[in-house]
Amino acid sequence: MTKEVTQKLDQISLLDRAYRAATNNEFFFNQGCGDYEYLEELISIYNAIPIPKNIDIKWQESRTLLGLEMTSGTFVSSANKFLPSESKIAYVRKIMPVNASKDTPIVIHFPGTGDEGFKRREFFLAVPLAKKGIGSIILEAPFYGERRPHQQNGMYIREASDLFKMVHCMFEEGRSLLDYLDQQGFKKVVTTGFSMGGVLSVMTSFNHHLVSGTVPCVTPHSPHPVFLEQTLKDAINWDAMWKTLPTEFKTPQDYLAKYFDLSDMRTFPRFRIPSEVEVIAATHDAYVPRLSGEILARELNANDVTWVDGGHVSALVLYSNVVRQKIQQVCERI
Repeated sequence: MTKEVTQKLDQISLLDRAYRAATNNEFFFNQGCGDYEYLEELISIYNAIPIPKNIDIKWQESRTLLGLEMTSGTFVSSANKFLPSESKIAYVRKIMPVNASKDTPIVIHFPGTGDEGFKRREFFLAVPLAKKGIGSIILEAPFYGERRPHQQNGMYIREASDLFKMVHCMFEEGRSLLDYLDQQGFKKVVTTGFSMGGVLSVMTSFNHHLVSGTVPCVTPHSPHPVFLEQTLKDAINWDAMWKTLPTEFKTPQDYLAKYFDLSDMRTFPRFRIPSEVEVIAATHDAYVPRLSGEILARELNANDVTWVDGGHVSALVLYSNVVRQKIQQVCERI
């Protein structure tokens, strides 16, 4: 069963393609394949996921504005040994209603590919949700924003292995944040994110008892179709991948596919599925194929998928009201 949210826009995936065309002067993985030994270690880590590490969040002084309380914080990444020096400190922003209590629902917002800083998630999601009585914690991704390595150009990660480090370390940071909220006495916690952020929201919800609901938006079941089949395959420096390819592999595609399988939600380790799920997907997504969204919904035991009549890039900007509505519905049900 599916729900369709329509708007008078024809083939809005053209915006996805236009976005890629506007950024096609840069490529991912210009330094090639990267840290092969780390990727082999990652297989062992995912086969025996460790318990979350405790974190000590250093909160700055809160600011109160229009009935909302905003606080920025930092903590040492719970997977900092895998990260470059610029990425070892994690940055978070907390946005709460001023009358928040331990019974206030809290949403952890994971970032998508290219989402640097807090502004988009703050403006489109966290602030409007706080006005509805729902708190938020927004996490900055390693390799992005304040955590971007000095030699990296924008969102374009230099080595393929850095993409896996990004996801792995956010998974660990997310679980540590959930432990922190658990220790603080919060009971109603939801995870969400767009694209890669949605993948992280599902991964953490599978592996922490505190998560009661998850709302992944335009989220693939695996990075495989996104980077190897859809628009982003044209954004990879395949020449650099070929030049640094380990001898164990026939092609760079084989190299990426092996490790992308670690983040396939059909086989990713889990000990639970959250009780409340809302999956949002786009009908004209040039990055995430329709079948991939359907597979994700099936793995989450979702009763239905909310399909917005648009593309990947437009989902947050044009349909943020739908995303907020689904988050609010999940918060009301937990």
